[in-house]
Amino acid sequence: GESPWPAQIHDVKAAIRWMRANSERLGIDPEKIALDGNSAGAHLALLAAGTANRAEFEGDGGNEGVSTQIAAAVAYYPPTSFFVGDERPSGGTPATALMLDAATEELAAAASPITYVSADFPPVFMLHGTTDTTVPVTATLRMYEALIEAGADAEMHIYGGLPHGFTRHPSVLPTASTEIL
Repeated sequence: GESPWPAQIHDVKAAIRWMRANSERLGIDPEKIALDGNSAGAHLALLAAGTANRAEFEGDGGNEGVSTQIAAAVAYYPPTSFFVGDERPSGGTPATALMLDAATEELAAAASPITYVSADFPPVFMLHGTTDTTVPVTATLRMYEALIEAGADAEMHIYGGLPHGFTRHPSVLPTASTEIL
């Protein structure tokens, strides 16, 4: 309630601008900024990837006019498409999970990374487990299909029998980390 949607993406964009504006001091290449996130963080990484420099998502978090374009995104079990109502579409996540009672069809579509898929989408690597009961594995499948159909660079790894949050398991993290690199 303190910072309702779209405050989350505004914060991500402010962080990207800050990194780019301070890249020399940080010793990083501003053209190689990538985002990595799990679950809600993965949603924000993909949304940031698809909405670079779009005014409605930039917020006022400082470094105005600095680009929010990223080089790549890694998304572990990402919500990619939000919906309103009782009928869950393939890969859908209830918009109320993000927006509570403020959810509308228009806001749900605007918050869905799949809405912004294009050939210009930065490269994406997505990972998901088949027994995820929080975010359906079809969320990643639908996003991957949309990215490939649009001509974007995407890779997807589906792990049989793994649940939501599988990267917290010590036995899985080394494998997933190695695949990203």
